Amino acid sequence: MIKSITVLGSSSGKNAGDAALLAGLMEAIDTACGRKILYEIPTYRPYYIWNNYQTRVRPVSMQPFWGSVGMFGAPTAASLLRSSMTLVFDAPLFDRKIWNPLTNYLPPIWLAAKTCKSLGKKFGLYNVGAGPVTTDFGRRLLADTAKMADFITIRDSDSYNLLAELGASEEKMLITADAAIPVSASPKENVDQILKELGLFEEGEILAININGYINSWAGADQAPISRDQFTTTYGAALSEALEELGHPQLLFVCTQHNDISITEELMGKTKTKGKKRLFSNIHYNHHDTKGVFGRVSFLFAMRLHASILATSMLTPASALIFQIKVSSYYDLLGLKDKTLSFKDFSKETVRQTITQGWRDRQKTKEILKQKIPFLATEALKAAEIVAAADRGECPLALIKNFKTKKKETNHYLTNGKAKTETEHKPTD
Repeated sequence: MIKSITVLGSSSGKNAGDAALLAGLMEAIDTACGRKILYEIPTYRPYYIWNNYQTRVRPVSMQPFWGSVGMFGAPTAASLLRSSMTLVFDAPLFDRKIWNPLTNYLPPIWLAAKTCKSLGKKFGLYNVGAGPVTTDFGRRLLADTAKMADFITIRDSDSYNLLAELGASEEKMLITADAAIPVSASPKENVDQILKELGLFEEGEILAININGYINSWAGADQAPISRDQFTTTYGAALSEALEELGHPQLLFVCTQHNDISITEELMGKTKTKGKKRLFSNIHYNHHDTKGVFGRVSFLFAMRLHASILATSMLTPASALIFQIKVSSYYDLLGLKDKTLSFKDFSKETVRQTITQGWRDRQKTKEILKQKIPFLATEALKAAEIVAAADRGECPLALIKNFKTKKKETNHYLTNGKAKTETEHKPTD
């Protein structure tokens, strides 16, 4: 029986998507296991963990004065020794800035896997995204980590294919969905109060915009870097024209990461509109609030993956500017590839057109989401069932095999080691 689980990933609370993923993981596992398990969570902000989760949590401080350099150090090591199982969540399995332990967690995750295996403890990858890995060292670390995992649940086919290419055993891999999809939103009355505080009319249509400061730095080596000023100037001009064309709906800029506020404010200053223009951020509101607000907007044009996920899981139509392949993978999974814009095609005209066309197609997009999201929410919960099987002393691989054979309960099938997504499916009951 599992007494406690160490959860490794980005858990500072500065990113609403990461915070929602952590909530989704803990809530789903507690439900599947039928009790509240203790979760030990390495984090830079222990007070955020204490104050924002209803599950049993024990923050593990990664602050330097406790002997930590990022995830390396005595506090995380002690947590691994105490816990029955260690899980990795979200998408820390990449090799960008791999020698900087403050921003890259792949080496300490590899070390955690080695530690768990040497002690006979369970180690799993929970609804993760994998990559990008562009260096030989990064590929070796990711390959070793995947091989040491007792089970791997993956949120997209691109990540599956990467891990399969690196030699991970397919019998222990299962494509599921993102853990944030089933997370609950704040109650209606809370969201009403937030909209009131923002000065937005509840009955009016709202266009939401989400950007991030990475711009196109993750988009690929073949793309020339776009400066911050070039990005905000082009985007602001495009958005201003789109608002004029759409009759100036209420405009809400949504920041799901603390670091995005500065560039968002710059874009706001370059956007002209005759309607209301407001900023919402996760500094003052938590991940449940963020999801609730996304559920009340009419349409979202996003960059960050979890802005899209939190919105579409509330059946809010969305389009995306693709700053990283994981965003493209999610829209492919939804069958909404035509609602994305590559940075290769970034211009005032393409941004304007993507926003206005997405706005006009929002009812059609909503109907697609009504079919896809209930199914994906069910898929996301399968990872928790695998943990529950381990809790009962059963072999997780047997349950993974069983899930793969139930074609009516999954929208994926595996052929020749490649994960492919069916174009049509019906949600499970």
